[in-house]
Amino acid sequence: MYSGKQAVCDQLAHGPMDKILLQLVDSFKELSLPVRSIQLDDWWYEGTGDAYEDSHDHMCVRELMPKPALFPEGLPQLPPQISYHLYGPFFCQDNVYRDKFSFANSSRPGDGTKDADPLPDASEAFYSALFQSELDKGVRMSNYEVDFLQDQTT
Repeated sequence: MYSGKQAVCDQLAHGPMDKILLQLVDSFKELSLPVRSIQLDDWWYEGTGDAYEDSHDHMCVRELMPKPALFPEGLPQLPPQISYHLYGPFFCQDNVYRDKFSFANSSRPGDGTKDADPLPDASEAFYSALFQSELDKGVRMSNYEVDFLQDQTT
């Protein structure tokens, strides 16, 4: 199941997203849909600015944690057969991970793109720690998609 920004805007009138996700999971079960993962697109995490004002029409990831206004109780735990496929287009230059991992800033002239990328020698340790952090919180995360890789050259 994919959950992009428009789906979120359409659903917010019905309550916080943590409750809505669990209602959707219940609906899948009632319909006998074999959902194995739920992808949360570029709207759920702590970033910067309005998605339509930032580079690539997406907001960068400052910290991989759910926005409290959308998920007051955090990302809900899903049934054992369903995991999260989390998405972040790129990391903010002022991300919270810089104090532990080596990042390099990059930018693309002309469109205002400003992002930060883990350096090659830090990438494996960084993404391993990112997954472990989510697992420690009880979030069953099976995938993390980094987008715009063509622009993320340092």
